[in-house]
Amino acid sequence: MLGSYRYTVDAKGRVGVPRPFREYLKEHSGDTVVLSKSLAKVHERCLIAYPQPVWEGVLKGARTLSNRDFTQYLTANSVRCQLDSQGRILIPVGMREHAKLNGDVVVNGGGDRFEIWNPEQWQSKELATLADQDRIREDAARQGFQM
Repeated sequence: MLGSYRYTVDAKGRVGVPRPFREYLKEHSGDTVVLSKSLAKVHERCLIAYPQPVWEGVLKGARTLSNRDFTQYLTANSVRCQLDSQGRILIPVGMREHAKLNGDVVVNGGGDRFEIWNPEQWQSKELATLADQDRIREDAARQGFQM
């Protein structure tokens, strides 16, 4: 899933899922995603939406870690969501509060998953990444990544 889209969380807590993401989900996961709170600094909190098969891989990987706290956090702070007939998911109140989602949101592709961000927090994160782009590029090159 690629790209960045602007949506609005409605009064009931529903947010649209971009059409390309819905098409990807339909092919890989039906109309279900697992929505999970990010484990990040307060100013970088977002929600991560995983297609079911990707979620199963994440959970399997988490269970191999020696840190049980991570697995507990991950499973306690995730929920299955069904896309409704209009291509929206209902975000539970606690998750909206975690990621400061109220009104406008940014929905970003993340390859095999997508993220839902507060626009101000996303802009701050994006600017910090751009400010650190030389180090990021050098680190990627050291690990053999070429663009």
